[in-house]
Amino acid sequence: MRIAAPVAARIAGALATTARNIGAVLGPATAGLVVDRADRPTTALWCSAAFTTAAVGVVVLGQHRRITAEPAVHGRFG
Repeated sequence: MRIAAPVAARIAGALATTARNIGAVLGPATAGLVVDRADRPTTALWCSAAFTTAAVGVVVLGQHRRITAEPAVHGRFG
């Protein structure tokens, strides 16, 4: 990645930080709205469980794609 685009590593780091910050804002804001509408504090628990499940799904899919893409990369470049 550094040979193809020297700034790609910095851009990827910036995007990861941006995504984390967006999640840090949207998660509590969404949970607050859900709790406000539902009038039950336990709703925040279910909202956080849903977001956690979604995050784990994204990580698992990302790992799966990385594992399935590695043989093609190694086979083509070395």
